[in-house]
Amino acid sequence: MSFAYLRKLVKEHIERSTVKPKRTISKIERAISLSILLFLLAIAVVVAHMGRQRSIAHYVLSETAFAGVTKGTALKLQLPPTMPNGWKRGKIETYNANNLYEKIDGRAELYISYDVVELVCTSYKREKDEGMFVDVFIYDMGSPHNAFGIYSYERAGVGKRIKLGEDGYEAGGSIYFWKGRYYVQVVAAFEDEAMKQLCLSLAKTIESQLKGGRSKIWGLESLPKEGLVSGSIVYIKRKAFGHDFLEDVYTAQYRYGGKNIKAFVSKCKSANDARAKLAKWKEVVGKYGQVMKSEQYKGQPLFAGKSGGGFVVVFCKNELLGGVIEAEDIKLAEGFAKMFFEKLR
Repeated sequence: MSFAYLRKLVKEHIERSTVKPKRTISKIERAISLSILLFLLAIAVVVAHMGRQRSIAHYVLSETAFAGVTKGTALKLQLPPTMPNGWKRGKIETYNANNLYEKIDGRAELYISYDVVELVCTSYKREKDEGMFVDVFIYDMGSPHNAFGIYSYERAGVGKRIKLGEDGYEAGGSIYFWKGRYYVQVVAAFEDEAMKQLCLSLAKTIESQLKGGRSKIWGLESLPKEGLVSGSIVYIKRKAFGHDFLEDVYTAQYRYGGKNIKAFVSKCKSANDARAKLAKWKEVVGKYGQVMKSEQYKGQPLFAGKSGGGFVVVFCKNELLGGVIEAEDIKLAEGFAKMFFEKLR
């Protein structure tokens, strides 16, 4: 019912009321008829208002409409638009866990296993020489643990350590570092001293703007310092040593008694969870290798055995699961494991 039609009804009503009727219309009848018209007019106003609200709603985004929007805008600010000597930044690209394979196919699964949130990347090219380029990758890993994890996994003992971020290294003229929740790669087109200095300068610029400080990583603080091989600590988030039940594991290489020792520690959900994982591990060693010893060491379970061509010693200390794997000598492995047990808090 339109406003024009209602106005017409009201007008006709007024005209009829002013013309002398064949019979007298009482005041009550007039009041009732006018009330009906006003009621219809009110309904029309409400319907029209609802119609306007519905049409506006088609153009207003709900909060859930932004659920898939990435946080790349904040990271883009860390990438300077130009560099000295004619270097210019190209298009900035952003990727998340769902489409990361489009940029780093073959390596995306590794980053996803460390719960990558987002990748922001670009290339810097020299105007007069397209063959001269530097690729920049900034990974938001969601937490310092994950950032250190992917950094430590890819480092794998290569390169020369540098003081950048919370830890960094240079390899082949390229620069790699982590800081807070971010893992950064500044990759040179080729190895050259001038390119290395350019990459280092760009990496320092990015590092100075990234949020984060000295992150407290419990695994780094828990592993023994004596005999530690520099740069050998690695954080494995899932399926450590090929076991589905092992997660959140820190490993490191040591020199102990003239031999190589690989130690590990994992923080479990509870003391019972740690004991359950030790029992599962012992079961696997018994099935595919040999359990050589199973005992209580200072009130905590410990077992030693041979598995995969090396010796293992695994112990619990409350909610912590620790020990030695791939050892060359069972006695040295036991000695290191018990020393490690004493130092854990």
